[in-house]
Amino acid sequence: LYISHPYLLEYYLINYLVVLNNFLYSSESINNLKELKYGVDLLVKAKRYLRTENEKTRYFFYQDNVVHYYNMTGDFNSAVKYCEENMIPQWEFYKDKVNALLQGEFVTYIATSYFGKKDYHSALKWLNKIYQEIKIENYPDVVLFCYMFYIIVHLELKNYDLIPSLLQSA
Repeated sequence: LYISHPYLLEYYLINYLVVLNNFLYSSESINNLKELKYGVDLLVKAKRYLRTENEKTRYFFYQDNVVHYYNMTGDFNSAVKYCEENMIPQWEFYKDKVNALLQGEFVTYIATSYFGKKDYHSALKWLNKIYQEIKIENYPDVVLFCYMFYIIVHLELKNYDLIPSLLQSA
């Protein structure tokens, strides 16, 4: 409907973004990279229609789909480039506009991108944001994933002296 009638985006952009985000999530869930790429391209094109602060905030957090697509396909250079050009510069402005779960997910995608590019120091920097800035203790699955990821990053950094204490405190 929206693709056939793009003028509708000016009036119903939030609805479009929500539907598109659901489409992207579904495509990811069944590992359909072709449909995921199609949806990511639509999301990137939708940026030109943003007007209200609510639209911009939703769009900002839905961008994690773009990064997740790059990460799923192993294109970590593109993922990091997208993060550095579109997400990281605006993080401070938008981070408090959503709940801790979305913040944690968003930051984890950025950290994963750096990890995939083998930039372990940057991955650790973003993982530290989870522990220092985001209150994720109400989401035990996220806490566990981030902690395991944190240990793996330290292993890659060859911080072997930290591993026993990190494992003991887990």
